[in-house]
Amino acid sequence: MRRFTDDNGDTVVELKPGITITRSFAKPASFRTEQSVISKAQPAKNKRAQDPIVPIEPERELSESHIGILREISPYADPVKAFSMADTAMGRASLGSVGKQEMGKITVHVPYPTEDYTESFTSWIPAKLLQDRRIERGVTVALDLDRIQIVGRGYTWFCDSLEIV
Repeated sequence: MRRFTDDNGDTVVELKPGITITRSFAKPASFRTEQSVISKAQPAKNKRAQDPIVPIEPERELSESHIGILREISPYADPVKAFSMADTAMGRASLGSVGKQEMGKITVHVPYPTEDYTESFTSWIPAKLLQDRRIERGVTVALDLDRIQIVGRGYTWFCDSLEIV
């Protein structure tokens, strides 16, 4: 951003190359923006689409830490049913950490201001971590995710730490 006085004595603020706002010296209460800038900015503002949300599958790292916005909460979810496993000791054992305790499920969106997308992580989480009354949709949270393997079903995210930021 650059501010200068033009040949007429008007104050000009250049926001970006080619985008200026002018304030007349003779009429200090008036501002003038180039019409070409206004005509280009209005349609662009109306057309701007929301950043795409990209679901991140647990194929990248063994564990990750993120800060994001809590978008979905299921305080009680059934991993046996979700993974179509037998509800037996053997079936639960094949679920690893997910089969050993009562579970919930969360989805957290992690926006990246320098990129034009938002990462989305859906994870299993121990139901006891969702007992805090402050945990609700829209809050900013810090979470630690581990990639765990479900025997015969691939990988899933497991959240072992969730804190409100």
